[in-house]
Amino acid sequence: MDIKDILFGFLFEIAKEYKLDVNLEEPGSPIPTCVVPEDRNIFLNYTDVGERKQAFQFAHELGHYLNGDQERCDCDSAILDIKIEYYADRTATKLILKGLSKNSIYFSNLYDLMEICAIPFNMVDCVNELITNQYPSLIASFN
Repeated sequence: MDIKDILFGFLFEIAKEYKLDVNLEEPGSPIPTCVVPEDRNIFLNYTDVGERKQAFQFAHELGHYLNGDQERCDCDSAILDIKIEYYADRTATKLILKGLSKNSIYFSNLYDLMEICAIPFNMVDCVNELITNQYPSLIASFN
C-alpha cells in the first residue's frame, strides 16, 4: 500500500466521522473539486491533478468543511478568498501529518515529506511547527 492509499483511507475515515459523502468524479467530469457543506458532500475531480497531489486536494476540501467554510462560486473579496484557501491548506497540512503519524510513516527530511505529500511550500512554517511540537518522529533528524 502506498502513501496516497494510506492517506486516502485516513481521510475517508474522517469524512465518515462527519457523515460526509465523498464523490470521486470520472475523468473529464464537469463537476469541480469542491465541498458543499449544506449537502454534506465532497466532490473530488482529479482530471487536471497529478496522482501525487490527490490526497492533499482531498484533505484541502475536508479542511474547508472542518473550518466551516461555505462553498461559493463567486468571490466578493479576493483577500477573503486567499485567507480561506490558506486556512484550508493549513487544516489539510495538519490532517496529512496526523495521518502520516497515525500510520507510522517517516521521512528522512522535511523536503521529502512536503514533496511526496504535495504539501504547498507556503506551509513550511506550519509543517515545521507541527513536527517540532506534535510529530517529531515524522522526520528522522528529529528523533
